[in-house]
Amino acid sequence: MPIDEPGQNDLAARLTNVDLNLIPPLMALLQEQSVTLAAERIGLSQPAMSHTLARLRALLGDDLLVRSGSKYMLTPRARELLTSVPGVLRSVSERVLHVPAFDPARDARQFILSMTTSTAFLVAPLLLRITETVAPGASFEIRDSTEPGTDIFEKPELDVALVADTVATTYARSTLYRDRWVGVIDTANEQVDGDLTLEHLAALPHVAYQSATFRLNPYIALAAAGVTPTFELISSNFLLIPMLVADSNRIAIAQERLARRLADRFSLRILDLPLVVPPLGIDVLFNPRLAGDSATLWLVEAIRAELRATP
Repeated sequence: MPIDEPGQNDLAARLTNVDLNLIPPLMALLQEQSVTLAAERIGLSQPAMSHTLARLRALLGDDLLVRSGSKYMLTPRARELLTSVPGVLRSVSERVLHVPAFDPARDARQFILSMTTSTAFLVAPLLLRITETVAPGASFEIRDSTEPGTDIFEKPELDVALVADTVATTYARSTLYRDRWVGVIDTANEQVDGDLTLEHLAALPHVAYQSATFRLNPYIALAAAGVTPTFELISSNFLLIPMLVADSNRIAIAQERLARRLADRFSLRILDLPLVVPPLGIDVLFNPRLAGDSATLWLVEAIRAELRATP
């Protein structure tokens, strides 16, 4: 029945006046057939229960309990409620209040994720593997995010956002994975013979990532070590950084996972950095409207499992 039909509107208007807190005392009154015993059963005073009975009578348009000598008796309407309300309560509990767990083998769900292109380059193949192996009904939409802001969940349909651990946010977050920083050069670059040194990092022109909101830990560490790199090319896209050193004498500092995915395609050599640098963390931000959502929680754990299984 369409929502604008009179009967549906009348029902909706009546339901807005219903206080669900009245249901437990209603059941106690119907089962005990005594204001005093019903009050004791749910921890109310007798005057409070008498007031509640008055409210129920007004709401339902029925006396519910009528005196017969020294006792109360149920009205026909009350006897009907005594048999029907428990089933209604069970139905509400099972169908409305109970949140079913997500079953990846059977349930269909589209997940919408926000992340940078470099993170998507690593995570998207894992998502496709998840649909192929454990969640055939799942599908994914990835939205590019260069500089995540405080309004990242302004659009309510977004499920999770993957951001660097350096991104400040008030949203609930959890570490998805950590990525070590490495040096990347072309395999034909003869200026680095053996291990990478601070002298190499000072002498070679750099292709680097630049962000308006944070500095990369490797360059903070280089500055602390007294090294001032020469930045020949700056990019706001992390995915491009390793590619741009191919067929050149340049060097880049990139995430190891990303570099290893690109090394064979672009003939890149991966080198350990000659100083200690904190790794880059990629965190999951959860949309607050989906707090406790079993499907979203399952997805994050499934991605973690794929990351552990990926060299």
